[in-house]
Amino acid sequence: MLRSEANLRAMLDNSPYLSWLKDVEGRYIMVNKVFADYLRLDDARQAIGKSDLDLQRRRWRKNTVPMMPR
Repeated sequence: MLRSEANLRAMLDNSPYLSWLKDVEGRYIMVNKVFADYLRLDDARQAIGKSDLDLQRRRWRKNTVPMMPR
């Protein structure tokens, strides 16, 4: 890992705020634990390569109770 990347990771990991980096296509390339906890991810690496829509769908499914068919 490059020193600048290690420094960036250290800044994200030590931030008490939701922190993330995205690529030009809007996909996450790095998120911190606070962000992962907010989305109820088991590991921050689960967000890598995902878009906002991907993560919000996951969050919605995790928080929604399926309706019983009639």
